[in-house]
Amino acid sequence: MSAEAVVLPTPDGHAVPARLFRAEAPRAFALINGAVGVRQRYYRRFAAFLAENGVETLTYDYRGVGEARPARLRGCPGRLSDWGSQDFPTALRWMHQRAQGRPLSLIGHSFGGQALAFLPDDIPLAGIWLVAAQLGQLSLWPSAWDRLRIRLFWGVFTPLLTRTLGYYPRQAGMGEDLPAGVARQWARWGLSEGYLLSEFPEAAQRLAAIRAPVIAVALADDTFYAPAVTVDALLALLTSAPVDRRLIAPAAIGVPEIGHFGFFRDTFRETLWTDALQAIERWSER
Repeated sequence: MSAEAVVLPTPDGHAVPARLFRAEAPRAFALINGAVGVRQRYYRRFAAFLAENGVETLTYDYRGVGEARPARLRGCPGRLSDWGSQDFPTALRWMHQRAQGRPLSLIGHSFGGQALAFLPDDIPLAGIWLVAAQLGQLSLWPSAWDRLRIRLFWGVFTPLLTRTLGYYPRQAGMGEDLPAGVARQWARWGLSEGYLLSEFPEAAQRLAAIRAPVIAVALADDTFYAPAVTVDALLALLTSAPVDRRLIAPAAIGVPEIGHFGFFRDTFRETLWTDALQAIERWSER
């Protein structure tokens, strides 16, 4: 399925490149919020699957990544909080207008779920499907070895490389190069108590105000990027939402691995993808 390219202007003067996966006679709509360092194109097969089944879906790139990457990344402005407070609401409002009152759901992968901390309070969601969305506070990681690796990533490599190169290179452990401001803020949050709440304490109220039903998928073999305890820490902030937390082991669906990024591979069309589709369909009938 081909997707229509659209460009969405943000309130602060940037442009969000997006792809609309049209559905014939759509009965529901969905927005996909991606993870840090993952291009929107990674989600295209999942988005096409939803559209083929009647859910019109929008993907987009955060500023500085994918189609939103400038020719020269050094000096590229923007922070992780801009992704959440500017790019995400811009895409959400555009899709809300397109839905014209019909049910709109959110799919959030990793940071894409954390971005709920910036959810506009005037846009109702029919439901929220989270994949490996966690509270990225380093002290929550259960493995001492993983805590050491992440501390080196955030505390040593991030400041060193962003100062030297002017951005964070994908060769140092990311799927895509990251603008320096994004990488530095991410590191600062991760090394702080409360993660993003350390800088945006008011976000706790926004998360607590969410009432849409939430299905949160944690992957049993995703022990480095989003161990289950970090997923639970984010969900604990959704105090007003009905939350269905699912811990999925690869063996339970007959595969050797899923990991942090595997959910969106079309290997899972008949299993994980169908579960998500059915949830969106249920939410659209409420």
